[in-house]
Amino acid sequence: MDAIILAAEGILSSSLPYGAAINSSLILPSPGQGITVVESRCGDEEAFRIARLLDHTETRLCVEEERAFLRTLGQDCMLPAGAYARLCGYVISIEGMLGNGDALPTKEEVIRCESKGGKLSGAASQGADY
Repeated sequence: MDAIILAAEGILSSSLPYGAAINSSLILPSPGQGITVVESRCGDEEAFRIARLLDHTETRLCVEEERAFLRTLGQDCMLPAGAYARLCGYVISIEGMLGNGDALPTKEEVIRCESKGGKLSGAASQGADY
């Protein structure tokens, strides 16, 4: 990934111009930032089948790991936390950080960990317990 997608409010509050590319190695996005979610009615098998065609397994696994990181912190989307997970083979690696609102975290304050063998939320739990 070369960049992250931010909501318009994030761009406006950072004074960045619209369309500015932000490298994900410089700023960790909020968990699940930039994903698209598709829902279907309960019991509507045809709608569910169509929605499943849109599923991107790698993205879903990574977002589940990012959300597990946030859940392990016991918080919701209002917490100043960042998380970015990547899947390479059977290894999910995640970087996570918890902001304090006063200053940007240093590279030493960013947690990096891995979960091997497809064990979901393993890396997230390890990182959030750090």
